[in-house]
Amino acid sequence: MEFEDAPRYGGPQADEADDKAAKREELERKKAEVRKRLEESGKAGKKQKKGFLTPERKKKLRKLLMMKAAEDLKQQQLMKEQERQK
Repeated sequence: MEFEDAPRYGGPQADEADDKAAKREELERKKAEVRKRLEESGKAGKKQKKGFLTPERKKKLRKLLMMKAAEDLKQQQLMKEQERQK
């Protein structure tokens, strides 16, 4: 019949089904890629996480060391001043 080949109101149904299947396959492929990247980064992260000293901790440690050094310097200056006075 002539009407079987003619597109329907919403367009050919076969194209819609193909488009949906293609979109679904593309989505699944992207999900698989993301899973793979997450697994690899997780494995790499565990291997690379040997250091205890993160940049934030390193910065804090430097600050504490500088404060301690400044305090020690002040104490030494006070002791020298006291010795001079004696």
